Amino acid sequence: LPFLGCIAYDPPAKQVSFNNKSKMNVLVCITYSDTLSIENIKELYDVNSIENVNQVIHEDYYVKSNNKEDIVLLYWKMGNNYDNKIRFFVIPEKSIEGNDWVDIVENQLYVKKMIYTIKQLKKNNWEVTFNITNQ
Repeated sequence: LPFLGCIAYDPPAKQVSFNNKSKMNVLVCITYSDTLSIENIKELYDVNSIENVNQVIHEDYYVKSNNKEDIVLLYWKMGNNYDNKIRFFVIPEKSIEGNDWVDIVENQLYVKKMIYTIKQLKKNNWEVTFNITNQ
């Protein structure tokens, strides 16, 4: 009998060091789209319904003030991206409290959108720095 099997495959990923130099705790949403949408959030958190999205705040994307965290970046999806850029939407903790993802997306409750290419991330040694004044 021939041996039949399935090989497990993890798509290529890279860790990005997100350096939060601000005075606020933030959630970082990574997308290849130019806008923050429910579909982006569903893809980021790997959930299939809006009900499931509203139950998720993933600790892997949460960065405390004046702290640095490694965030997994699935850059294998870059091939499906229309302009080969990655967006980091930075959402303050105060926007998450009392709002669900529909509110956050509809009202665009992020404080900053940072855009990078893979080339720029490599040049920055895979580090993204967030700093904002007037917090």
